Amino acid sequence: MDKVKKYCNYIGILGCLLLLIGNLFAFVTVNALGMSKSVKFVDGDGIFVIVASIVATVFIYLKKGKWNYAPALISAAVAIYDVMDAKDVAGSVGSIVKVNVDYGIGFFLIMLGAIAVATYVFLYKVDDKDILPLTKEAFTRKK
Repeated sequence: MDKVKKYCNYIGILGCLLLLIGNLFAFVTVNALGMSKSVKFVDGDGIFVIVASIVATVFIYLKKGKWNYAPALISAAVAIYDVMDAKDVAGSVGSIVKVNVDYGIGFFLIMLGAIAVATYVFLYKVDDKDILPLTKEAFTRKK
């Protein structure tokens, strides 16, 4: 656990990158009447996740660790809500036409990013000297 804790800043930054990158891939794929349509998250509520990942990155650099619960929870909640909404719409249309909604890689990247940011918050301690800093200046000041 100490080795993972040492890299918690990098876990947080990786989570923020996953939140950003997840918006660029297919979020859900809707199959109906033999046709398939992939939807990217950035086309809709992905803007909230992009803003949340930028805010989380700023919080990490400002060393405001516990504040990152909000961006992580917002990102996960928006992603889960949108998938459930797509499944509800597919279910209501499904009585007329067979509709399948499949998760895309973007959904999984966003969820992994939210988990990584939440893990960062769990591991980060303000006064812990074992945590590796993010900037080169912090390395030189430490010595």
